[in-house]
Amino acid sequence: ERAFLASCLASGDLGREYLERLSDEHLSPLARAARAHLLSAFHDPLAGVGEDEPAVAALVNDVAMAAQERHPATEPALRMDFLNLELRRIEREMRRADDGTRRMQLAGARQQVRRDMDQIMGQTA
Repeated sequence: ERAFLASCLASGDLGREYLERLSDEHLSPLARAARAHLLSAFHDPLAGVGEDEPAVAALVNDVAMAAQERHPATEPALRMDFLNLELRRIEREMRRADDGTRRMQLAGARQQVRRDMDQIMGQTA
């Protein structure tokens, strides 16, 4: 999560688009709060980091520092990282699903994500 947030922050408008694509289900509660802050202060991420939430402030600070050390990510790299988060989200949901039909739907979604990942790997190879 941290690495993805840092890549997004380092990647300008494209990175912001990927931050906006994330849902709460993709991230831990701490990363959700950091994402919300980064979206509201994308071009100055350290501005307004509240001291009332030290864990969020620490994560935003870590992400901002890591972003300064990174080169902007390519679209395929951001997409691959996003798909990894999507795969994790689907697998968490599969573990919680108590309905066989829902598990089958999620299995299909997982297969599609894996195909998308394979396609991206083929493009970058």
